[in-house]
Parts: sequence; structure tokens; C-alpha cells
Amino acid sequence: MQLELDKAGGPPISDVQQLDRQNMTDAEYISRELDYNELFGLFVLRRKIRLLRYLFGLPAEQFKQDHVRLFKLALEMDAFDVAALIHKEFFRLLRDA
Repeated sequence: MQLELDKAGGPPISDVQQLDRQNMTDAEYISRELDYNELFGLFVLRRKIRLLRYLFGLPAEQFKQDHVRLFKLALEMDAFDVAALIHKEFFRLLRDA
């Protein structure tokens, strides 16, 4: 199997990704690969409150959260109970926005 070289003529692309992976911790690698917005939508639909609290507890660089957008998203998904919990959790931030 022949690997492609990148446009600069450097090492094969898979080797570069492997080197990049070696410089990261497991948590950094997983957080880079996950789509937290998609997880948020899944947790809202399934009413997984404990997992939602875990997402809200993540550092800002992992789960970039805009509380107003998340509140609106929960309402659009017809998850009024989860939207009420988000409002209760972040009502000061929502009021200021």
C-alpha cells in the first residue's frame, strides 16, 4: 500500500497524524475528535441530565458553550423540560445576554 505525500513533499499524511497523536494526552485526543454539539443534541433528546451536567462542567476550550444558543436549541428540539433545567442552571447568564 502506497501512502500519499503531502503537497510540501513531507512525510506521508498518516505519519504526520500519528506524530501529532503521540504529542497529545488521551483526553486531548478524544476531545479533539468528538463533536460536543452533536452530543448535546443527543443528550437533550434522550433526557440524559447527568451527561448534560458533565458537558457543562467541561473546560471552555473543549465544549464551547453559548448558553442562549443551547437554551434555544433545547426548545427547538421540543425538550421543554431540559430547556427549563438549562434556564434554571444558567438563568443569570441568560438574563445578562
